[in-house]
Amino acid sequence: MEEYKSLNTLKGVACITVILLHCSFPGFLGRFIGYFMRFPVPVFFMISGYFASNRSKQWYRDKAKYIFILILISELLMGTVILTDDWLTSGVISIAEWIMQFEFIHHPIRTIFLGTIFNGTLWYLYAVLWVWVIFSAWGY
Repeated sequence: MEEYKSLNTLKGVACITVILLHCSFPGFLGRFIGYFMRFPVPVFFMISGYFASNRSKQWYRDKAKYIFILILISELLMGTVILTDDWLTSGVISIAEWIMQFEFIHHPIRTIFLGTIFNGTLWYLYAVLWVWVIFSAWGY
């Protein structure tokens, strides 16, 4: 398998930028820096597209299945962490009330297509899932 050192370097820079993007920088400089740190997600999509070109429909289906399983595991873990945090901070938690506070109960279609069940941090996985689903259906 051929190694692409420049793409690995670009992925590394993009990963560090994602981490920095989630840090707070004060004032105008912070907003300015935040604006220019929005490039990693398109970079990740372009690199994925580069390595995914000229693949079979089955390859795209397998990728979609893999991402779907990753989403299920991630959402389960995220829900467990959020529920535990809510329980530890409040002392008492009603599971029914806790479930009703999330977006997916009120807007399930929007959640399925655009984002995550709990707090929006896993939106990228949903975006990647739909890319692979569309490619597998389309036969890119």
